[in-house]
Amino acid sequence: MTQRLIREVIDVTKACEVPIDYDLVDKLINKILAMHPIGSSMQNDFEAGRPMEVDIILGYPYRKGKELGIAKSTHPLLATPPF
Repeated sequence: MTQRLIREVIDVTKACEVPIDYDLVDKLINKILAMHPIGSSMQNDFEAGRPMEVDIILGYPYRKGKELGIAKSTHPLLATPPF
């Protein structure tokens, strides 16, 4: 799912004429896998009962893709309440 999310964000950035290559997906995944196990900032916020960054991290790419007519299948699943 992480790869799909990153690819969807790259689809949107390319539509906005931001030069990002799809090889970034593998680079990011390899970097994540090389890290020691840690929680994400959203996970830490959730566990502490703080508001999460769902709208900024997931909602914006979804809305921008929708505005540009780029169908995204993964982001709406995660960017929609009840977060």
